[in-house]
Amino acid sequence: MPRLRRRQGRLGRIASKAIGCLLLAALQLSIAGYQFGVGNQSIQIPLLRHYANARNFAGDSMVRASADRYPSLFFKLLAPLASAGWVQGGYFTLHVLTSALMFAAAMRLARAMFRRPAQAVVLVIVLLSGHLHALAGEEMYSVGFTHTWLALPVAVWALAWMFEGRYVRAFALAGVLFNVHALTGAYVVVFGLAALMADAAMRRTERARVTAICIATLMLLAAPTLVPILLERQSYGAAWVNLMRIRSGDHLLPSMWWRAGNSDVPRFAMIAALGAVAVSMRMPARTRRASIAMATAAGGLMLIGTIFVEWLPIPIVIRAQLFRTARLIEIIALAHIANGVALSLGMVRARIRSVFTRSFRNCLTAVVHGAIACSIVLTLAMPGMIGMLPASLIVATFGALALRRLSVIQAAIAGAAIFAAVAAARWIHFSLFDLHPNLVNHITAPLPLAVAGIGLA
Repeated sequence: MPRLRRRQGRLGRIASKAIGCLLLAALQLSIAGYQFGVGNQSIQIPLLRHYANARNFAGDSMVRASADRYPSLFFKLLAPLASAGWVQGGYFTLHVLTSALMFAAAMRLARAMFRRPAQAVVLVIVLLSGHLHALAGEEMYSVGFTHTWLALPVAVWALAWMFEGRYVRAFALAGVLFNVHALTGAYVVVFGLAALMADAAMRRTERARVTAICIATLMLLAAPTLVPILLERQSYGAAWVNLMRIRSGDHLLPSMWWRAGNSDVPRFAMIAALGAVAVSMRMPARTRRASIAMATAAGGLMLIGTIFVEWLPIPIVIRAQLFRTARLIEIIALAHIANGVALSLGMVRARIRSVFTRSFRNCLTAVVHGAIACSIVLTLAMPGMIGMLPASLIVATFGALALRRLSVIQAAIAGAAIFAAVAAARWIHFSLFDLHPNLVNHITAPLPLAVAGIGLA
């Protein structure tokens, strides 16, 4: 009987979390929207219908050229939707479920990194509006269902297992993910290897054994997609390189992001810098080491992507689209920001409670830090306030400096991000301090449902 009660209690907790995540997904759709037929769906849906029935789009040259070469089992697995005539309804259902899974994965990541629930709540608040972007055309929320959107929560869950030290599970999930979105699966593998190398709790022999098991598991589960990719024979000449620059320039070329009206580079730099400043906050040693190792790996991949795509094009680097790792780094940076905010707000509560036994100066300091934390959350969570990101970074950097929590490297990263924002304001008309004119509507409209969703989650 006690075992049955424990099982029922566990199922009840899972059900309550699932309901909370679905409610959060519904709220996110009401804020950020949903569309059918956007982005790559104009290419992917014909492939889906072709896999369901080979006579569909049989005369289309794009479908004929791509059907046997597309490195993903995603469309073959979803072909029954087309056979049943339920593509539009099925895509919407899968989109809602993916959004709910993203919130569940984000909360799992925050708990894995910092082992406390407050950070998970803050991270959910930041992701709720779905307006944050990374580099290379990557987004933290997609208005249409694609295999790229489905890959994100799966990748985040794998990262959570890495921060927990469950490397074999993480690499197994990366192998499964490789069959859905090969590039994202490969990025997760690179992050996992970086975390393994940085795990100081492992001895050299144990690290070698675990690495071998992880790679073997990965190869086995990724084989359905990995083997055809390795066996593919295709020429990659100058014509192909030029075609990729035209077709996928938004994923490949950093020079294309530095244009008027595109704020992705300065905003990503400032979010990454906020995350770097927050790394000095209290957290498990494994989390800090793994985060630094993953960020270093991502920076190295981006450097390779710049050199061997922009200046010395190499086909395999072009195909890897290395700047798309920015999406995974951004979610890790947001988790660190959530940790800094949660700890600052906790300090406010503790010091105000002891205001009569401690100095008023300590209480005032805690209130100031709490105000800074709240301003950072509002800046990141509210689409109408994202224009105040430079101010939030400056305030957070000086706050860390006042608390003696700012290293030389952190100061250099923050300074580089601020310099990038100033340069963007000068050259691509980036607004340094900009508030949305309908800011009140942005804040008050979704508030009741937001409170209910966050409470359940």
